[in-house]
Order: sequence, then structure tokens, then C-alpha cells
Amino acid sequence: LLLDLLISKNGIIFDLDVSDKAQKILVAKGKANVDLSAPNLQESYKKATLDISVQSDGVDISPLAAFNPEIQKIDGNLKIDISAFGTGENPNVSGKVELEDIELDLYSLRNNVKIPHAVMDLDGIYALLQPVIINTTNGKGYFDGRIDLRDLSYTADGRLEGLLIKSNPDDVTANLFGDIKIKGQG
Repeated sequence: LLLDLLISKNGIIFDLDVSDKAQKILVAKGKANVDLSAPNLQESYKKATLDISVQSDGVDISPLAAFNPEIQKIDGNLKIDISAFGTGENPNVSGKVELEDIELDLYSLRNNVKIPHAVMDLDGIYALLQPVIINTTNGKGYFDGRIDLRDLSYTADGRLEGLLIKSNPDDVTANLFGDIKIKGQG
């Protein structure tokens, strides 16, 4: 792991290189001219200028479970190839993020969730989730959606075909069928 990081009140410059046995795992480089001493960092971010790139041919995502107590276990692979420039308020992002062979155990759901393959294409100010299948023990769901990268608002459409939901504690077990629309922000 090599990390060069410079933080000042005017911004951040970074260069991250993660390798294992001479094989590059992840490379991330960039700079953000943002006033880190501003009283309102969200407004400061909107005005910030960005120039960032991240590339990986495959990263094991199992360590992510340590950052969220809802995630009991996660296995799979992340591929990423993105670049972004512009401002926080009006970014120009391009590239692709892929998840492969995801297996996920969540605290609030007592069943195993599997995602064989998911792709999000980034283009300009939007990230588009290509149709993805989410499998549970009995049933599945099909989803696609869009994220506005300016304010992180999102919409998704789904079709549920017996998607198994079990709550923790053992209050509810249900197989869900039908169409679902999801909207939110943040």
C-alpha cells in the first residue's frame, strides 16, 4: 500500500496504489480544490473543482463488513474504472463500476442475498444501474435505476418474484411479488 496524501485548508491531493505480490489491486489519484475550513462543507463541496480517477481489475469486498454493523458477511469482487472532473455541483463522471459474485448476509434479513453480476455505468452527471438480478433463498428481484451524482438522489424500478424477506428478530417472513418503485436521496 502506497499513499501520498496532502491535505490543506484549500483542498486534498492524493495518490493511492494498492498492490499484492507486484499485482496492482487498486489505483486512485486525484485532487479536489475545496475550502476545508468553510463553515458549511456541503456548500464548499458544491463549489470545489475535482479531478479524480480510480481503477481496479478486481478488489475483494469482504472487508466492507467491518464498516457497517448491518452487514454480517459479504463476499464478492468489485471492478472499477472511473474518472471525474468538474465541480461538486456539476461533475462530469465517466466509467463503469461492476460487482461480481456477491453473497451478502444482512442482520435485518435472515436470508442470504446473492447478486451474480451488477453494472453501473457513469456518464456525465448520472450513474445508471443496468438491470440486475437479486436472488434470495426462495425467489428473486429484478432492478434497474439511476443516481443523480449532483445531489445523490436516486430512483429504481423493481419486479419481485417471490423475493424472500425474513426479519430479525423472527417477526416476519414473506415472499414478495409485484412491482416496486424506489425514490430517495443521500
